[in-house]
Amino acid sequence: MTRVALPDAEVSALRAGRVTRIVRAVRLPFFRVSRTPGYDWTFRGLGGRRRTELAHTRKPGGCWQDYRTADLVELCPLGAPGAVVAVVEAWACLDSKVRPGCRIAYRADAEKGFRVRVDAPWRAATTLPDWAVRTRYRVTSAHVIPHGIVPDAWAWEVRVDLVSA
Repeated sequence: MTRVALPDAEVSALRAGRVTRIVRAVRLPFFRVSRTPGYDWTFRGLGGRRRTELAHTRKPGGCWQDYRTADLVELCPLGAPGAVVAVVEAWACLDSKVRPGCRIAYRADAEKGFRVRVDAPWRAATTLPDWAVRTRYRVTSAHVIPHGIVPDAWAWEVRVDLVSA
């Protein structure tokens, strides 16, 4: 299952049902519309359809990659269409040890007035154990759209349905 870290405000809005669309900048080197017949997009990268967007950003010097939109959305870091994605978020353990069943506080709940005692530091979202994930969404569609703020830049647009909250 894909794990995605989202900002606290976005997690709260997703859980409340106020968000059904997530937009993030495309981070592929030299990403642009392809001029190759039969292809929609091109970028420099490592190649191979099983690679993730993160792997392509590590070595921007690779070969030019041409993709059709249907194949490109499989690289989306927010999830491919049909995938169920686990949302990891900043958290704190309120018990002395982190183990299944321990009391967990989530920083996204802080805007609701929930406070965590001082001796329970917030932990990075990427360290949230799988058993403590409380929010999952299903990707209904993924597209590449113009960024809107940065000229000649593109963004992933993902439409989601909440699976569990």
